[in-house]
Amino acid sequence: FINITTIQKKDNHSNATSCRTLKARSDEYTKACTRSFGLIAVVTNCRIITSFSELYRSETSREIINLFAVTIRVAGKLAPTIVYDDGCHLVKYVKNHIGRDLTKTSAMELLASTPISVDRSHFRNHVGDFSRQNMNPDKNPC
Repeated sequence: FINITTIQKKDNHSNATSCRTLKARSDEYTKACTRSFGLIAVVTNCRIITSFSELYRSETSREIINLFAVTIRVAGKLAPTIVYDDGCHLVKYVKNHIGRDLTKTSAMELLASTPISVDRSHFRNHVGDFSRQNMNPDKNPC
């Protein structure tokens, strides 16, 4: 198991929202993995898969951002809103890293300006102030 306290001391950015939904694995664990962890898909509310990607090692914010960047490159746009189970960390990561280790492109600016919320089934686990105020799926504009 992962000691969350140790992770928080090493990297305050991964728990910037104070939610208990940290998706982190130790470097030793992810480097030892040689298989896929599965697929991640962009799906409309009509159950149409518009984009997908294979996850290698683990589901990280960078993997999710890459999926959205590829989707934007191919389709030229995103849906008017995004619902993602770890939306709070995704939003914080994009906002804190755009123009730094995330190149400031039109795709990243589009992603940063798209409303994002957490899905209803995961929202109850998002207890941080940022999540409670900004990630409520019932307050998503679309």
